[in-house]
Amino acid sequence: MTLDTARVLDVGDGLVLGGFGQFFVVVYTGAVCDASVRRIEAAFDAFRARARRPFGLYTVVEEQAPLPPASVRDGLARFLANAGTDVEASALVQEGSGFRAAAVRSVAVGLSLVARQPYPHKVFSTVAEASQWLVRSFAGVRPDELSDAVAAIRRADRDG
Repeated sequence: MTLDTARVLDVGDGLVLGGFGQFFVVVYTGAVCDASVRRIEAAFDAFRARARRPFGLYTVVEEQAPLPPASVRDGLARFLANAGTDVEASALVQEGSGFRAAAVRSVAVGLSLVARQPYPHKVFSTVAEASQWLVRSFAGVRPDELSDAVAAIRRADRDG
């Protein structure tokens, strides 16, 4: 797999959505709303139509991204639960340190418990840790390759 397969599916309003091989990538760069959940679902459906199964879900919450309101958290829990049996594993990165980052990680763990998704899901504090864990479920993908692809997708928010 090469870095040039990283592609941006949607950018704007607090989100960057992308794909890399079998990985669907969601990056929260700012505040999101109920319409953001619909954008995630639509991009995932388009990704699902093209990508080889099983999928990996890779979510990054940037340090400055605020906690989503309850209605968005409910929508995200439904999305995670409905992602289906095609998902092999899911990793979420909450960047930052201190109390706020720990609080956001706790919300992410709570979403996972509410969603009761049928695949392993784990929360991390760095992209490197998440990539190391997530590639264990996917043959032929190196952690550094996945981290580089996530970085390329994230740059779309800054470059475009």
